[in-house]
Amino acid sequence: MCSTGNVRSVSRGIRGSLGAAAAGVAIQESQLEALGRYAESLDSWNQRIRLTGAGSIEAILAEHVADALPLLAHLPHGPFRMLDVGSGGGFPAIVLALLRPDAQITMVEPIGKKHAFLRAMVRELPLPNSEAVQARIDRLSTEDDFDVAISRATWPIAEWLSRARPGLLPGRRILGQTGADLSTLPPDAVTHAYEHRGAQRHVVVLTGPPS
Repeated sequence: MCSTGNVRSVSRGIRGSLGAAAAGVAIQESQLEALGRYAESLDSWNQRIRLTGAGSIEAILAEHVADALPLLAHLPHGPFRMLDVGSGGGFPAIVLALLRPDAQITMVEPIGKKHAFLRAMVRELPLPNSEAVQARIDRLSTEDDFDVAISRATWPIAEWLSRARPGLLPGRRILGQTGADLSTLPPDAVTHAYEHRGAQRHVVVLTGPPS
């Protein structure tokens, strides 16, 4: 179990980092505790295999957990299937899995050690709504099973959108995140700005064609 002090640290790390952007994000105490356990496990594994550049639990919360929260506003209402390509240390998939237990999330990671970490998190947190698959996906297709697909920091944002676009069908959406430079985005990408650690970032959304 996560200590009371760590639960408070999770809360401060998330809400303090996002500031006004955290308004309206309802996080239950049990979810805060699970986020704390996740950050602790990631920090422990990070001592053995490099999963993130964040060097402490507090940095993991402030840099990565907080940065996943703006995605919540762009997820479907009700149950949905999400594909996270190149999940690495679990961002944003694990954060979203904990906060949206009605989602069915597939984390795809080609590197064995990172895949082992993701499998451990599915088992230990636990994440009954998630699975970790060791595979490499270079381009999405209409055969892939998802309502929402996302990738964080695996490719530059424009390249991710290009690789994901072949999988767009009516009702599907592609999500990404990027900094202030939007010059490389395709014209049909919709951006939603938010503040993170004193800098402007954006959630980028591509939606499938009308049915």
